Amino acid sequence: MRVPKSTFAFLYFLNTMDCFFSLYFLHWWKVEEWNPLLKWAFEVSPVMFVIVKCLLVIFSIEILRNFLKEGTFKSVLILSLNAIYLIVVIWHLNGLYLLSQSTT
Repeated sequence: MRVPKSTFAFLYFLNTMDCFFSLYFLHWWKVEEWNPLLKWAFEVSPVMFVIVKCLLVIFSIEILRNFLKEGTFKSVLILSLNAIYLIVVIWHLNGLYLLSQSTT
């Protein structure tokens, strides 16, 4: 089973959404970043946070894309990552909704 290119594109899109939602919550709502590397990057600067987060994910996705043999494991792994990132983005959207309700 071959993983469609659109699956990887969607994964990049979801990572971008997660990155900017995380940046928003870190900057405006002072939430805590649990990933020590990203926490350090945000303390250096928001730009460093975006660069580190995007590069880590791009690097990881490209390793999976280019070095895992085509097959069921690769397909299930990539689809699972899409599902996890989708849940994270929905979580962020829910957080925005809850914040909008608390400020009215």
